[in-house]
Amino acid sequence: MTDVAHLPRLSSAAERVRLYRERRRRGLSCVKVQLRRSEVDGLIACKLLEPTEREDRRALAAALHRYLDANPIAARHMVTRNDERVTRHGRARETGQQQL
Repeated sequence: MTDVAHLPRLSSAAERVRLYRERRRRGLSCVKVQLRRSEVDGLIACKLLEPTEREDRRALAAALHRYLDANPIAARHMVTRNDERVTRHGRARETGQQQL
């Protein structure tokens, strides 16, 4: 194990860049998500979040991670809220028939 006690402390900007690069190496993206009250209620109803944690950002993030782990978004073709078919590579050509 490397002793890091003698190394200078990183600035906050350098630390953010380090964390960004680490997430990128792991294939992760960091996004800010707005949750509706009903969605928070849904996480509580699914027992993924305790009612007392509804205002705790870290608890909400962890609950959302648990939900996504249990319900992976792995479909090759998805339909948007506008009923457009999309693929991993962008919008699909119009075929007159929607396939999921």
